[in-house]
Amino acid sequence: SMVLRPTCYLMDSLSASIRHSPFRMVPPDNCAAVEIDDELLLCCISEFSKGRPLYPEYDSKTMKWLMDFLRSNKHRGMLKSIGVRNRKKQLIGACLYYSNSKKNAEVMLLAARDDSRDDVLKCLFYHIWREGAINMFGRLEPKFLKSFWDHNCLIKRGSWALIHAKDPEILNIINRGDAFISA
Repeated sequence: SMVLRPTCYLMDSLSASIRHSPFRMVPPDNCAAVEIDDELLLCCISEFSKGRPLYPEYDSKTMKWLMDFLRSNKHRGMLKSIGVRNRKKQLIGACLYYSNSKKNAEVMLLAARDDSRDDVLKCLFYHIWREGAINMFGRLEPKFLKSFWDHNCLIKRGSWALIHAKDPEILNIINRGDAFISA
């Protein structure tokens, strides 16, 4: 495996450079990924969780605590906060992920306006690919499932979470994919 790695990287580069190759990544023409700070990420979480029956409520203090905690997990890689802006410079999505030396992007949060999920996903794929990642994984936000399928993503079952609630409606909201669950 280690012996073939340079050859595989070369083949990947060549196949991605061919004009009509399915492996070619082109920058999206209708949006761009930009780094955002913790306060703007807080605004994104608040904005993109609107209308959900179950969502987190952070304030500046709890957001700072959460981000400090996530940044302290150096073994996962470097934590990146990315916002996605459309042509009108409006924030239409956000992603929080770890980037590591194994060329992985571990997504902790993926959020978007309801009408922009596909654009946000395309933009983030391009951004993460430009940074050198060849693999993206993390908790799948149910609202993004169609966009992942439309982009021919391989979706594997992985980690799981144990959820307990005395109120069965809370469990129903989570099981339906209507909850906004953050990092």
